[in-house]
Formats: sequence, C-alpha cells, structure tokens
Amino acid sequence: MRVLTDDPALAAAFVPAQGRDGWRRDGDLAPHDWHLVNALGGAPVWSQDILPGDTFWSTIVLLSQTGFSQFDAFERLLGTGCTLGGPIASLALAGNRFHGQRGRRWEAVRGNLHVSLAVPTRLDAAHIGAGLSMLPAVGAVDAIVSASQAAVRPGIKWVNDVVIGERKIGGVLTAAHTTER
Repeated sequence: MRVLTDDPALAAAFVPAQGRDGWRRDGDLAPHDWHLVNALGGAPVWSQDILPGDTFWSTIVLLSQTGFSQFDAFERLLGTGCTLGGPIASLALAGNRFHGQRGRRWEAVRGNLHVSLAVPTRLDAAHIGAGLSMLPAVGAVDAIVSASQAAVRPGIKWVNDVVIGERKIGGVLTAAHTTER
C-alpha cells in the first residue's frame, strides 16, 4: 500500500513512518500516482510504502487542506474513463467547496473528516444498484460502532444521513461508474 500526503508531520499521526526511509519527498512517483494526487488537489507530495499485510487499500491519499470535494475529484476522474487501479481512500482533514446530497454547501473544519473512497468491484450494478447506494451509510455506522467499542450506536436517517438520536453527525454520498466486461 502506498500513502501519499501533502503534510508528512500530520500524516504521521495516522500512519507512522516505517522502515529506514520513512516519509520521502517524491519526484519519482509513477504517472498514475501523480495524476491521482493532482486530481485530488494535493501538492507537494510525500509518500511512504507500507509493508504488505492485511490492508485492503492500494493507495491512501491524506491531505491537510483541500479547496474542493474529493468525491467530486473521483467523479471527474472516473467520468473520463480513468481506471484508478485499486481501492483508494482520500482523506481531507480540512477543506471547502464540499457539498451534500442535494448540493448544499459545507466546509470541513479541523476536527471533521471528509473521506472519499473509490472501490472497484465486479458486482453486477443492474442487480445490486440500490444496495450499492446504501452500503456506505451502513459501513459508516458499523465503523463508528467498532471504533467506539459499541459505546456509540448511530443510526441512519434514510438514505444517507448518519445520526445519533436526532442529531446528524455525518452524511454519505454515493456514485457508481460502470464498465463493460
């Protein structure tokens, strides 16, 4: 797994340096990594390769600040026919020009988290399409329950809001891009 960031000191809180080299400034990123980072708005780029293990992700991009939604960046990339090569997570720890399901604008201030995921699958969208739109909200709820060791038990306000009681604590946007096999 490769981790790419614009701030290695901040990223180290999430992904400690590994090996002798730790975080390194990359002038030799593969073209697809440069394309991905540029599309997501991150620069300069530091990287670290994490030893293979039980990780699901091929690439994690961790940005301290971004001027646009990572969800929109993935949408633009995939809309051009670009293939991203594997499960990719992009985390923006602060940013602006984000939006919700109905286009309502919001800003991610420090302490919030904006996560966008691109996960290729071989599922047949014609048969599971609606399920794909619900899966991220269920996953967010499961992650909160797991991270809090079941001390926090959020719910879902149909179809994309994550709530605790009557308070919205997050939301999920989904999009699917299909390719022919």
